Amino acid sequence: MCDSFDRDLEQRFRRLRAREQEQAPPFADLVPPREHGAWPRAARWPLAAAAVVALLWLGSRVLDRAQRVEPVESVMRWQAPTDFLLATTTDALLRDLPRFDVSVLDQFLLVNGNANSR
Repeated sequence: MCDSFDRDLEQRFRRLRAREQEQAPPFADLVPPREHGAWPRAARWPLAAAAVVALLWLGSRVLDRAQRVEPVESVMRWQAPTDFLLATTTDALLRDLPRFDVSVLDQFLLVNGNANSR
């Protein structure tokens, strides 16, 4: 059933396409002939060369200006406004390697200078 329906549909599309092709005008009639450009061919090469020279000059100016820019000192010393949250009273514990022969509390007491108060 599907095969016969598919073949019938294909034949109908072929007939429709053939009818449309008979009624369509030739492509050459639809597209106007190409007119010559506003610039003569001899003037195109010098214009292209001038454009390349202008681009090179502009590029060198931009690169020269980019090399002369120095970073602002305030940007180099910028500090996040929340850095104080990272500073804790036990920073020393994070800076040193762990020791297994001393208690964490002993290290904390040594850091704060309370070693004699044991």
